[in-house]
Amino acid sequence: EVRGRFPRAMCCATTLRESVSADRNNLSAALWTRDEFLTARRYEIADIVDRIGAGDAFDAGLLYGLSRFDTHAEALEFAAAAAVLKHSVPGDINLCTAGEIRRLERQMKEASKMLEFEYAAALRDQIKELRKQKEEKQREDK
Repeated sequence: EVRGRFPRAMCCATTLRESVSADRNNLSAALWTRDEFLTARRYEIADIVDRIGAGDAFDAGLLYGLSRFDTHAEALEFAAAAAVLKHSVPGDINLCTAGEIRRLERQMKEASKMLEFEYAAALRDQIKELRKQKEEKQREDK
């Protein structure tokens, strides 16, 4: 719809908020350019201090990211992280530094890696158990 109304637009971005309760939200973001459609990681935000200004923090983060980073994906992730951190700051101004925002991004990447590792380990354990059960069944059938 945006493309139809604004055919010369080069990109469009938005946050994607899921309101779980007054102090719990899930937040992601999307960015459309003429060449790609991107989504940011999904954050689960608990104990929200103040939602006011999170959209402005996202916009500012996206503008900063587009001017500083090599890819649209990096800019979008930075913007989403800026919006998420704003939820922990009272008032309508995001007082978080670029360094703090990057730190959150790194922490989330590390957490994702850990979860992927734990998931892979759990799958390996399940496969081992299934093989063991299969071998036992084969022995019983003999």
